[in-house]
Amino acid sequence: MIKEIALDPCLFAQWPHHLALRDAFGVEKGRVISAFSKKWKGLVRDEVNRLIAEGLIGDNKGKSILGWLTVPFGTTDARMVSCAALYDGTKPWHFNATAHWQAFDAILSHREIGAENALFADVDHEYLRDPKFSADTQRTIQRKRQPIVECAWQLLRDSKMVRLIEPHFNPHKPRFRDVLEALLDRLHKEGSSVREIELHVKHPNDKDPQDPTPPIFTASELKGKLSPLLRSDWKLRVHLWTRGREKMHPRYLLTDRGGIQIDHGWDEGEYDTETTPILLLSRVRWEQEMARYQLGSADFFIDAKTDVIEIH
Repeated sequence: MIKEIALDPCLFAQWPHHLALRDAFGVEKGRVISAFSKKWKGLVRDEVNRLIAEGLIGDNKGKSILGWLTVPFGTTDARMVSCAALYDGTKPWHFNATAHWQAFDAILSHREIGAENALFADVDHEYLRDPKFSADTQRTIQRKRQPIVECAWQLLRDSKMVRLIEPHFNPHKPRFRDVLEALLDRLHKEGSSVREIELHVKHPNDKDPQDPTPPIFTASELKGKLSPLLRSDWKLRVHLWTRGREKMHPRYLLTDRGGIQIDHGWDEGEYDTETTPILLLSRVRWEQEMARYQLGSADFFIDAKTDVIEIH
């Protein structure tokens, strides 16, 4: 759902290709640049400075490229993703990319690379329309824990903040707990730095006053069911929201890098044949939903003293 592209830093420093590519990357676009090497931005910077020094690119164009490399302090660069593939600094970038081609969804370079997922950067920019480069920002997946977590992992892998929005979460039902546990297991297995997850749920008392049925869970039941799922020194912060000018319904995964919406929720289907649409949020939509699910929201009500439950 989010393609990892190995992009030749020397190609990105070339003005015509930079213009074609500068707006092509971002979590919301379904396509990110692999930080291969970890000094990828430094390699671009070095090449731009070389081109300026040799008179092959003007100062203004060079400054524009260098400006792209900079992100505001305190923000996340959602256009890039870390790369686990080892990089040998004694060898040229394209030799490294060839050696580790299987780590990427595609490799884009102006040099010939002998790999089945390689794309040659032609002057007419036909590579932008190649299926290897094209991104799919929505798809339909099976409602099973592994497909759900696998799809979410592409967003989670470099995230520092995680908000799981599931209004109808029921801690008594294994199909909800199993997906949450699988997600936590994946974070642990991959060595994620995340140690705190936010779970945003509809308050169990948020129902019609005439409804005689008891709440589906209590705070103590929530802690009892979810605490065993956590690793030591991990924390789950559950927010219980009451409807305001809006009613909770859509299900999301929101992170500091972007977000996804999953139509049928963060739980497994009751039948093996069940599927659910899942889609990447646009940048604007992500910002809107991030603002809705925090203290002081204009759409929902929450009492921070009683409706935010910490589970260890």
